[in-house]
Amino acid sequence: MMGYVFMRFGTSFRPENVDRLREKVGECLQRANIHGSTGFLLLNLMDELICNILEHGAASWVELEVHPEGGVLRIILRDDGKAFDAGNSIRARSADPGGVDPQGRHMGLYMVGHIADDWDYKRINGAVNELNLVVDLAKKKEGTTDEAH
Repeated sequence: MMGYVFMRFGTSFRPENVDRLREKVGECLQRANIHGSTGFLLLNLMDELICNILEHGAASWVELEVHPEGGVLRIILRDDGKAFDAGNSIRARSADPGGVDPQGRHMGLYMVGHIADDWDYKRINGAVNELNLVVDLAKKKEGTTDEAH
């Protein structure tokens, strides 16, 4: 696998332009040599998170970094949107209706809780959200998942 892949999405990547956004995220995964069902799973996850950041977070930009390192993929999302502690939504791992609100909000973060093997959220300098995800690609190919913290 190659080094890391970086892309920046601006306000032109509104949720109304999902096809173009998915294409760009797909290019990012392709450059990281991630294909098949694992690529599809990660494409949907990143697409959902980026759309949510632009639509609900009032962000004017989102940065996506994909770091393939051995059998592990690190995904980093940064944005200039409103502060949002993703922890409670990610921890809501159960299929219980209380885990995701009745209007379907927080589904992207719910997905993170099931796909990411580890994650971390922080607010940088009071101005930038950063969500770091770690995905064990070997586990995804085997179809297994572990609980994130």
